[in-house]
Amino acid sequence: MTPSGNSGSSWRFNDGDVHRDDVQCWGYPNLAQEVVVNDEHHPEWQGSNVYGLIRVITDDGMQHLVGTVSKAARIVDFTTGKTVYDFASFGAKPRSGGDSYGAVAYWRGRYYFGGWIIAPHPAGAAFDTTDKYTYLISTTDLVDWTIHLKDKAPDSLSWQAEISDLVATNDHLYILRGDTAGGGTGTGLWRYDGVEITHVATGPAIYGALNEDTLWYSVRDCDSIGTLDLNTDTSAARILTDVPTMTGGTKTWESVWQGGSAILAGRVHAFCADGFFVLLQDAPDTQVFVPCVMSATPHDKRVLGWRSQMAYAAGGLVVAANTADTDRLGGTSAQQSLLLWIGPNGQVRILDTGGMFSGIVVFADRLYYGLSANPHGNNFNNHQVGGITLSSIPLSDIKRTTVALYERVYNPQAINGVWGGYPTLGYTHGKAILTPDAAGTLTIWQWSAERMNQSLGTVTFTAGQTQMIDLAPYFAGGIIGFSYSDEGTLEGSIALW
Repeated sequence: MTPSGNSGSSWRFNDGDVHRDDVQCWGYPNLAQEVVVNDEHHPEWQGSNVYGLIRVITDDGMQHLVGTVSKAARIVDFTTGKTVYDFASFGAKPRSGGDSYGAVAYWRGRYYFGGWIIAPHPAGAAFDTTDKYTYLISTTDLVDWTIHLKDKAPDSLSWQAEISDLVATNDHLYILRGDTAGGGTGTGLWRYDGVEITHVATGPAIYGALNEDTLWYSVRDCDSIGTLDLNTDTSAARILTDVPTMTGGTKTWESVWQGGSAILAGRVHAFCADGFFVLLQDAPDTQVFVPCVMSATPHDKRVLGWRSQMAYAAGGLVVAANTADTDRLGGTSAQQSLLLWIGPNGQVRILDTGGMFSGIVVFADRLYYGLSANPHGNNFNNHQVGGITLSSIPLSDIKRTTVALYERVYNPQAINGVWGGYPTLGYTHGKAILTPDAAGTLTIWQWSAERMNQSLGTVTFTAGQTQMIDLAPYFAGGIIGFSYSDEGTLEGSIALW
């Protein structure tokens, strides 16, 4: 398909058709656009979103904002509103999938997209992976596409490991395949030299980041981070067991709830549930864990960088703290996901809230991101709803935006007895309304990526007493959290604005 010559500033996309409310000159998209996922059969109840966003510059000099609409099995040029790839080479309709991590890269003049695609099972039938593929494709012009990888599941019960990340270096495009459902075939770290794809390291590699001449990559089902020296081609591991945290106690790299990796201020940031590790490349003894936006309910996790891209913007890093359902979507508390900006000195700012964030990219003078009204859940039902939006904010707003946050608190998860981890940067008002079922003392703490927690004050409760605490006096740009002296149930709400 050839992109049209005009850019719609506001449109609605449904089953490949485009309705434009108005038309402007070819250029950057400057308004949020809604993407409606069709109601064909889908292998999971939720997960629809805009993944794998990337800026594409075609030979005519035009810039295009392009991304995968997962579960709709399409790659869309959001600048024109056109489907530029529909996976027709991967089997007959209905098809679903396309991505669920955000694996895109620009390498040697080509734009690469990696993910998965499937012909879903019939309504009411058992989950079937017979027609599930892992793919790697590329283009230069959004018209002609090349298939580099088309791995098919060997049978109806096998799982062909999805591509979860792509990392480009001068010599190679590194391919990370880390989805291990059903055992997984094809997992590991791979690399493409422009001709062949070869296996580099075993273990399900999820996300990677390049720091100097070393590729860092997270491995599922392991308490360490893998490293590959690109000069010597030697592999090693950074063990992340019992790492000191900024709230006291220790944290071990979790085997399941792992997010992305990125380099900020020369330090490796490895994101996971409840916060992130900060690692110095040549000083393993200095690594620390920074608790941040922990889930305030016991039913789910917030995982930074989980199934989402990251983007450098405004001198820092934009990363999502996505709600990850630990059981089934029907059992989640619907704890909201958060879009965060992290500065090089450890400052954290909340940019937006929603069900789940996915694709994240800077395009022109705005930050664009895929946003769903629903969290991602691993329920294998035939039908699902999307409710996904391509949203954006001006880059100039990143360091000054303030998004109101309201959280339910119920028996919150804690690290070393401290829960919360709310960024205070940009906020001038805050309230905590809390009720414990036993008498005790609430302590308010502050910490950052640079400084250990400090006690800011205490509040005494009697059993069953509800108190409203003004949090504004404790706002100083750091991260605040709470601990309670009794191990009984604590419930209520937190509001920041």
